[in-house]
Amino acid sequence: MGELGRLTLSTQDDYGRVNAVNSVHLLLLAEGTSIINLPGDLRERCVIIQPAAGQPISGGVLTVAGKMRPFNNLPLTLELVDRDGNVIGTQMVAIPTTPDADGVAFRVDINYGISKAVWALLSVRQNDDRIGGLMYLYSQEVFLNP
Repeated sequence: MGELGRLTLSTQDDYGRVNAVNSVHLLLLAEGTSIINLPGDLRERCVIIQPAAGQPISGGVLTVAGKMRPFNNLPLTLELVDRDGNVIGTQMVAIPTTPDADGVAFRVDINYGISKAVWALLSVRQNDDRIGGLMYLYSQEVFLNP
């Protein structure tokens, strides 16, 4: 009999923020012959189209648009975290799974409130629907003005 497991690889930036997570489910067997599967699609699961790198953001609302190849039917969580680790904005968006290899388009506005300009990590993450915890996270840093 086997047991479901998850292998997760994550990285952090210089400020201790998790800036990437990728996971794969495994079937753990107590004994028997190893079965090695070929790797799946190696392209990044999330592509951020907006905001563009270097684009100035102001006005208290960050519009995020992109495409995602989701692992499951759980919603995506988009979050803005400053370099001190403070969450300054968050928004969830429902995203259906799809057989389309290019992913599902999404667009969401994240409200944020700051009194001075800050660098923030914009992350897009999805939890695992089979084992509690984080399945995937993609991020990019953005510069926010009040």
